Amino acid sequence: MASHTPIHETVWSILTSF
Repeated sequence: MASHTPIHETVWSILTSF
């Protein structure tokens, strides 16, 4: 998990939303 992609941030944002 070295590279941080904007997609990962978006998915994580939705996951943490629940």
